[in-house]
Amino acid sequence: MYSRVADYIIDYIYRHGTDTIFTVAGGGAMFLNDAVALHKKITYICNHHEQASAMAAEAYAKTKGHIGAAMITSGPGSTNAITGLMEAYQNSIPVIFISSQTKKSQMIAYSGITGLRQFGIQEVDIIPVVKHLTKYAAIVEKPEDVQYHLDKAYYVALSGRPGPVWLDIPSDVASSSLPQHRTMFTIPQQMHNGVTDEHIKKIISLLRKSKKPLIIAGGGIKLAKTRNEFRAFINKSKIPVVCPDMGIDILEYDNPYYVGHGGTKGDRAANIVIQQSDLIISLGSRLAVPFIGHEYDTWAPNAYKIVVDIDESEHKKKTITIDLFIHSDVKQFLKKLNACLNKSSIKDTWIHYCQNIKKSYALKYATVSTDKTQEINMYDAIHEISNQSKPNDVFITDAGITAYVSTQTIKIKKDQRLILPGATLTMGYNLPAIIGVWAADRHARIICITGDGSFQMNIHELAAITHNKIPVKIFIMNNHGYLAIRTTQKIFFNKRLIGEGPETGVSFPNTEKIAQAYGLKYFCIEFKKDLHKTIKRVLTCKGAVICDCILPYWQDHITVSSKELETGKIVSLPIDDMYPYLSDEDKLSIKSI
Repeated sequence: MYSRVADYIIDYIYRHGTDTIFTVAGGGAMFLNDAVALHKKITYICNHHEQASAMAAEAYAKTKGHIGAAMITSGPGSTNAITGLMEAYQNSIPVIFISSQTKKSQMIAYSGITGLRQFGIQEVDIIPVVKHLTKYAAIVEKPEDVQYHLDKAYYVALSGRPGPVWLDIPSDVASSSLPQHRTMFTIPQQMHNGVTDEHIKKIISLLRKSKKPLIIAGGGIKLAKTRNEFRAFINKSKIPVVCPDMGIDILEYDNPYYVGHGGTKGDRAANIVIQQSDLIISLGSRLAVPFIGHEYDTWAPNAYKIVVDIDESEHKKKTITIDLFIHSDVKQFLKKLNACLNKSSIKDTWIHYCQNIKKSYALKYATVSTDKTQEINMYDAIHEISNQSKPNDVFITDAGITAYVSTQTIKIKKDQRLILPGATLTMGYNLPAIIGVWAADRHARIICITGDGSFQMNIHELAAITHNKIPVKIFIMNNHGYLAIRTTQKIFFNKRLIGEGPETGVSFPNTEKIAQAYGLKYFCIEFKKDLHKTIKRVLTCKGAVICDCILPYWQDHITVSSKELETGKIVSLPIDDMYPYLSDEDKLSIKSI
């Protein structure tokens, strides 16, 4: 059935549930490219940069809930993919990277020469470069080893905390006939589930005593494919829920137990409830610094903190004090807890308090304009986009203040998803992610919200969007540069600006002409009074559309701020003390429970 190793690799990927490969064709990858061309069922999408192939594969995996695949050529083709690889690694997304390589006789790895920088044409010794950003990285040295490496790569990528793997294929191995007898990989014994009966008893006891319990619902719930068990748990326990970035779309915004999205760039309601809680159960979250803030001892100061996570290393960081750590798969933990949990003992007063805080303070003091002829405020624009969205839509956002405001403002509806670069906050994630999401779900409407700065970073992928007829709706929050950088320089350097906009070295092309060049429809919104009508036209328009939302040069956003001490040291405020600051009356009202 398989004449060459290259053919076996491509069919292996398809047989294991991945129907699309993202690639940039390359000379070093000619046998792998040919194997894709010969395969009758697998789909391939050609990008214009390997970074985009990597990011698209990562977004595909997030959307599909299964492993993504990127196939890249040797040398610069491989190094180009590293930022996308980093995203997959830090966000726990399983992606297999298949790189081509020069023939073995011209590889640094087999030369025996110390300090050799290059041997073969367009060669880089890629495995040492990527090994710290992968769960498994190896050269397939011999044709008979290909099944071993693929089996191991897939097992490692999908087991425990998921993540990317990388196989480097020398050209003479790729072109070799597939041996009938191949080396086999033996799956190791499964990891012991760390949750015990004593853990469950203790948690139930703590819940009975708690007056203000809270769930932190991390992205690990999605990775563990345990949404059903999670929903059963909150419906039974009636415990309010706060999500970090990677968990925002686990529950719809209108769920009575969902409070909001926490963190330094989160919403006020979520952060207020975190600080008021007396018991926190964190599920599948690494409790990253952007979520807990920079002053660790001020986070949830009165709460007993329970953390359930598959990755023990993440919780050895010297940040918050964890009272009970359970090293367990979240799915197994929830199954065990649900089996033992009876009806809720949570007081209605706490649930009502959380609902009232959500209603009153989520975007309190967001600088929303009132005059309908005024310039557009970013909160206005994204609020309107969210309002007009439908169930099953997929939102994509990426970096900077556009991403912060998007995650604060989008109100997730039934079966909507929010795809973002998470830990990396990568500019330029937007267009490759569109391609990956579309390949994984061609029925969902894709709504991309990005900044004019991020839009430029992988702008070449508009060609792939046009070529594949992807009917995405792209909203550009055009604030004439890098608003996040501009804001930082304003606060810390007395408005001494550099590299943030046209006056300080960074200019941007005409978006309408860009749309025309790539064959996309174009709309522009300059005033708030036109938001509803134009956004409706964009969202109902057939085909790919770019909508340029012209924003003011300066705009505040809701954020945890900081202050400078007399010593010159800068310290962050607690996460519920967000800018623009609440009035004294509001602060008293918050503490009324």
